[in-house]
Amino acid sequence: MSDIAEVYEIHNRKARRDHCCEECRGTIKAGETYSFHHGVFEGTGFSHKVCADCEAIRTELNKALDAYE
Repeated sequence: MSDIAEVYEIHNRKARRDHCCEECRGTIKAGETYSFHHGVFEGTGFSHKVCADCEAIRTELNKALDAYE
């Protein structure tokens, strides 16, 4: 078992219709920018959409965690 995905990519997209954020469960409205995370983990594909606010929180959290390494 690995803690790291075999494939992992993030793309910024502009919503053409409403979506649900995988982090806060809020609505990503049509026209808003969101992050599309996708890849393969332990042989299984995954994808999820994250709103701009949650993506900003993820970025700050990752910066804080990197500071401890």
